[in-house]
Amino acid sequence: MRDLRNGFALPLKLGPRLAFDLLRHPGWALRTARHGAPRFANFEPYAERGSSTQSLAQLMAGQSSGRLDWALLREIRDCWPGQIILKGVSASQDAVKAAETGIDAVWVSNHGGRQLSSAPAPLDAIPEIRRALPPSFPLALDGGIRSGEDMIKALAAGADFVFAGRPFLYAIAALGPSGASRLITQFAYELENPMAQIGWSDLDLKDGAG
Repeated sequence: MRDLRNGFALPLKLGPRLAFDLLRHPGWALRTARHGAPRFANFEPYAERGSSTQSLAQLMAGQSSGRLDWALLREIRDCWPGQIILKGVSASQDAVKAAETGIDAVWVSNHGGRQLSSAPAPLDAIPEIRRALPPSFPLALDGGIRSGEDMIKALAAGADFVFAGRPFLYAIAALGPSGASRLITQFAYELENPMAQIGWSDLDLKDGAG
């Protein structure tokens, strides 16, 4: 809905609003003109050489369709010899079925709430999922992680791994490439302080920290 309200479309169409945004951000506009618009680089190896950004977006949309089901997941599992992490799980019964299918880890996520705004928050979903799976089964989580304290909450709720995406985008947008390392330093500080407050000496919760 946000994209529709903002008139976002691929390829980009120059209108009064976009032109005004470009004038307000001359540095970004010049860098984009010099290096080209952002592309779906991870999809390019699977598309025809020289595919447009619009074609790559269509390819990505096709790979995210509702045709994915448990039978296809089983087929992928049978064909792929490496490890598989299933992302987007928000129900305990689906997590259990994924484990029974041979998936190596489950990633609890609502994909940032962009596709389905009514999807449950991962932090609310993960305690039940943790209880439904063996203690040694790896669980990851993302969504709404904005601080080290948020990471502590996710770990306490049952996650083994916690991911953050948007904070790094914001940090790099504000400070350039050095923003990522600055944010990691900030996260480390924000982890240490809550850990001291709640009595955790390390983050290896399975070995009895806390």
